[in-house]
Amino acid sequence: MKDERVKKLAKLCVHYSVNAKPKEKVVIRGSAAAKPLISAIYEECLLTGAYPSVFPSLELDYVFFKNAEDHQLKFVSPFERFIAENADVNISIASDPNPKRLTNIDSSRLKIFRASRRELTEIFYKRVSEGKLRWTLQPFPIEAQAQEAAMSLAEYEDFVYKSCLVDRRDPIAEWKKSKKNCRKSATF
Repeated sequence: MKDERVKKLAKLCVHYSVNAKPKEKVVIRGSAAAKPLISAIYEECLLTGAYPSVFPSLELDYVFFKNAEDHQLKFVSPFERFIAENADVNISIASDPNPKRLTNIDSSRLKIFRASRRELTEIFYKRVSEGKLRWTLQPFPIEAQAQEAAMSLAEYEDFVYKSCLVDRRDPIAEWKKSKKNCRKSATF
């Protein structure tokens, strides 16, 4: 049985968080564990008239960091650069099935890799500041995260969906109201 909160979260993401428009190039990233939300976001983007592309994470980073040589750690794919320079919308889904998988990887290897990606990060934030890229990080509750939070999966799902206001009849209206209230309280 489908959880209707997933569909509501997808609508909130596409129509409020990033406000995807027809013919915009939308990148959707997430682990295989987030397939229900990825699918719902993909569908919402199509219904909007956008051009969604899905880039699933298969959690191969442990294999990569354990085996890659320095030149591979430093390599930046031209495909990654193309996406960074051309996507209109970037939707990432937080659904890491093993948040501790890189614990035993030598931190110097991680530093080399991150340093090689600095330019991509700069491109990303420059495009965001120029209004050329909109992005969001959406949560998707999975068992591993529930364990990290010391909750059952059902409790963690309720927590996540309630915090995103998708337990409400109209989450988008609720977020707009919340935004308006924040602006009122920010004025002096």
